[in-house]
Amino acid sequence: MKALRSGFTLIELLVVISIIALLIGILLPALSAARGTAKDMACMSNQRQLMLGVFAYSINNNGLYPIGYTWYDSGADWSLLISNFVQGSGTTYDLSGGGDERTEIYTCPSASFDDGNLHYSSNPLLMGNIHDAGMEQCYREATIKRTTEVIVIMDGTQHPDNTTASFKENSFSTAWQIDGTDLLFNRHWFNTNDTDNDDPIDPGLNEDGRLWTTGVGDFANIRWRHSQDNNGIFAFADGHAESKSPETVLHRNIRPAHSGY
Repeated sequence: MKALRSGFTLIELLVVISIIALLIGILLPALSAARGTAKDMACMSNQRQLMLGVFAYSINNNGLYPIGYTWYDSGADWSLLISNFVQGSGTTYDLSGGGDERTEIYTCPSASFDDGNLHYSSNPLLMGNIHDAGMEQCYREATIKRTTEVIVIMDGTQHPDNTTASFKENSFSTAWQIDGTDLLFNRHWFNTNDTDNDDPIDPGLNEDGRLWTTGVGDFANIRWRHSQDNNGIFAFADGHAESKSPETVLHRNIRPAHSGY
């Protein structure tokens, strides 16, 4: 009578190991894709909440959008001006009194650099630097007629981590280098007669870590950091947010009608 086996043969062990390796090879990409999707959804949720803050600010300020950036009165930008309507508090960069307390809804889970407290930039035609650009006042929300297609907030390129505390690993508050030009000074409003309204914008270099002091690179542009650096998340004037690839962001998406100021 033959004795019963008490273990596996080498062939059986190799078969089991091969099956486990095959399952890992199948599951890992799916898990990675699921993590990427979760980050996309979190970023969309952040930007939708920020748009609610923009709407609340507009209601409380005669229908005007917040300014994109100012260096007056300790400095401020749109993200700080809406902070009391979302999560966080304070309206200036003055840290001495705890003024800058922006929370995680201002940061993107797919950001290249983990530090910083603002990873989103505004459309400079809607929320720009009113001092540099010579704008007479902030943009009036009611002027936007194509609310489902005009972009207000977007993923922004980040500063390197060796800059000053107020800029360290943050995005510029306004993406004024969008479409390969300086939209703060060379403002191009929507015009139905323009033949390039349905052409894709210049997507830029899609790189973080550019110093604004050098005047080189995408230090104030869109950062396509989702879907393996192929897509960006954008919030629109009607409050919805979506993921878009560079070829689907058109000139009409970044050009609102002139505000009339």
